Amino acid sequence: MIPTPDDELDDFKWTLMLLDGTTERNARGQPQKRYLNKDEELVARKAIARLLRSPEPLDSAIRQMLAALFAPEREPGPTPTERILIFKGRYRGGAKMQHLRKLAIATAVEDLRRTKSREDAIQDVAQQFSVSVRTVETAVAYLKTIIDRTKTTDGR
Repeated sequence: MIPTPDDELDDFKWTLMLLDGTTERNARGQPQKRYLNKDEELVARKAIARLLRSPEPLDSAIRQMLAALFAPEREPGPTPTERILIFKGRYRGGAKMQHLRKLAIATAVEDLRRTKSREDAIQDVAQQFSVSVRTVETAVAYLKTIIDRTKTTDGR
């Protein structure tokens, strides 16, 4: 879907709220900084991703806010950023561990397939690894893509 100008404006607004929060009045009428809640933050992260992936130039205000998150000591302007940017793995154990975990689950299913039906093997492995059936099915599909990719590159 190609974003309309309104969508781009919404993405811009969500991005600003994510990076710098919003100012609201508290019960006494004093300004107070508010940051997005977990659900709003997910919407805003998707919005900033769309802006960053867009072929259009990135707005200078967003560029400055991002720069302030990386190097706050060199911020231009009167208001310092109150937020910090932290890079961490998306999954417990990192990407390599997730890859190995999926392969371990999928190969366990393949081992049980010698003596059981696919559905029974998936159920048993889900119970063995304490994961959902969906997780096991995803791991099996992941292994299949790796095997298919290997066959393609090997010319088989």
